[in-house]
Amino acid sequence: MAQAKTKIEYPIARDLAERIAKELSPVCNRIEIAGSIRREKKLIGDIEIVAIAKQQLDLFGDPNGSLLAPHLEYLATEGRIIKGDKWGEKYKKFHVPAMPDLSIDLFITTPDEWGYTFTIRTGCAEFCH
Repeated sequence: MAQAKTKIEYPIARDLAERIAKELSPVCNRIEIAGSIRREKKLIGDIEIVAIAKQQLDLFGDPNGSLLAPHLEYLATEGRIIKGDKWGEKYKKFHVPAMPDLSIDLFITTPDEWGYTFTIRTGCAEFCH
């Protein structure tokens, strides 16, 4: 039998999500809390955040990689976050040491895909399927 998912109360989850978004905001062009926190559910099973990463620019002003990715690596190296089992270019799952059973799902998107991604990540589970 599968283990029940850890859930925390909305105010605690909202506070944690806001602190994470604030930490990541300097390396993002846009970042918003989504999912059940945005829907203000009483109990929260995971934290979902959608972001558009700022890009490093090369000598000619052309994009040369994300500023978000190295910042997340730095936070992991410092022990401020714990990498999860998903650590791709568009989706990263991590945890914070104070709440290792709570997943933080970071969805990295583009300006063109922002509306679609944010809508999907804010809707309930049935909406996403």
